[in-house]
Amino acid sequence: LRAAEILRDEAEVLDEMVGFVLDGGASVGMEHLRALPPALGRLVMRRLAEDATGGLCPRVAGRYDDVMGLADDSMLDLGDGARAVVRDGVLSFRAHA
Repeated sequence: LRAAEILRDEAEVLDEMVGFVLDGGASVGMEHLRALPPALGRLVMRRLAEDATGGLCPRVAGRYDDVMGLADDSMLDLGDGARAVVRDGVLSFRAHA
């Protein structure tokens, strides 16, 4: 039970960190994302994807390296109905069928 409480507390901290990185926005600069520790970057990507699709996107985090390799003005379907879009050095996500 104590371990579950600790994990919940830690999840809250991570959620706040993701919110701080995004600052209420629906996108993030690629350079900013690259400067983050990969674990935090994956969480940021997942939040953006889930906000865009309105559902869970667990596979997005596993595509971190693919997203980091995207060139400007490109997109990549990531599964779970999420599409990563890089335009003018900014990453955003869109829902797709």
